[in-house]
Amino acid sequence: MIHQRMIHAYQGFVLMLLVLFLLFALPSTAHAATQTFSMTAKQWSFSPSSITVNEGDTVTLNITSKDVEHGFYIDEFNVNATLSAGKTTTVTFVASKAGTYSFFCSVYCGEGHPDMSGTLVVKATDAEDEEEPAGDTTAPTISSVSVGSINSGSATVTWTTNEAGKGQVEYGTSSGSYVAATPLESSATTSHTASLSGLAADTTYYYRVKTTDDAGNLARSSESSFSTAVMEDDNENTNDDENDNTNEDDNENVNSNENDNTNDDEDANANDNTNDDENENTNDDNENINSDTASTVVIASLAGEESSFSASDSDITFSSTEEITISGTAEAGGEVIAEFCCAATRYSAIADSTGHWTISGKPGLAAGDQYVRIYPKGDERSGKKISLKITDGSDAANANNVTADKKDVSSINWAVVIIIAGLLIVLGSGVMFVRQMRR
Repeated sequence: MIHQRMIHAYQGFVLMLLVLFLLFALPSTAHAATQTFSMTAKQWSFSPSSITVNEGDTVTLNITSKDVEHGFYIDEFNVNATLSAGKTTTVTFVASKAGTYSFFCSVYCGEGHPDMSGTLVVKATDAEDEEEPAGDTTAPTISSVSVGSINSGSATVTWTTNEAGKGQVEYGTSSGSYVAATPLESSATTSHTASLSGLAADTTYYYRVKTTDDAGNLARSSESSFSTAVMEDDNENTNDDENDNTNEDDNENVNSNENDNTNDDEDANANDNTNDDENENTNDDNENINSDTASTVVIASLAGEESSFSASDSDITFSSTEEITISGTAEAGGEVIAEFCCAATRYSAIADSTGHWTISGKPGLAAGDQYVRIYPKGDERSGKKISLKITDGSDAANANNVTADKKDVSSINWAVVIIIAGLLIVLGSGVMFVRQMRR
């Protein structure tokens, strides 16, 4: 009787161990799932504009562009895809960390391009994360927006926020239509400054500022405006030319009247001298023109996050998602422009007192053969065009995600093997125990 009770107790103990393994070991490695969504992109919105998934889910988006070419960009998950007009593009990534993230159109698609965005919500799956209070859902407060250093071709906008965030200025020549934007700030701050360059003289510009905090909350200011200065160089040169021409004409008339009785030899000498003077002046003018058109910008290096090149290298390759840094020298205080093809914005920098300048940014170039043209402001013809080879960063990210998925499957398989082996050992020990008791 005692032996039977011991056998029943042992069997109950084994069953309890089996239940515990099934409840706590296996489910913890199998909560991730694959979520598939259909999405449309058109000027200037995504539909749906908000997507919610669980942490660890593999997310597949089938995105159809209804009108023109668009882009789809999520910085936190290294997603940057080009959406061809009238076609469906599949984007796949793993939502590896919980939080609220913004996705944007990364290909310029018209005047409403800066507003084409949406929200990705990744919910935490662990019990500890679910018990934590909700994250930051309040957008920054923007204040003290002002514009200064206005001249005929540039201006500087400054503003402050009550919490740190990355800022940007959107602007255009029509109210409510912001067709250009400054580069997004590289680090979060509460005091923001953005330089607007390449502006047209004597023109009214409308602008607004926006700031996104670390939680992805976006704030925009109301619209403001300013007018650039009038170009004065052309007027001054015109007046100088008119005065010079008038003086020369008057002098020639006086000289011709006074020298009516001059003999032929003197006239010949005068003509020779005139020709010599004109030739010398022409040569001087040509030298001045040549010196003016020669570029004062020297490109020292082009660097990505993992590689660096010189301007003379023949195979300059960057990923479509990495930040590109270009540095060099120019005339102290001069403005240098970097214009990528084909991206929505261009970048500029002011050379310091030693002539050094640096331009950094993520231009969001599409994969393929692209180029960047670098030149001093106001003199595009003297610039240097550098060919770039852009690889698709989203492919690399997806490859990494696939590798991570394989590792997760491998770890799950090993866990199952270990659990089964443990159960077999326990059951085997129980059988031996029962046999010993029956003897």
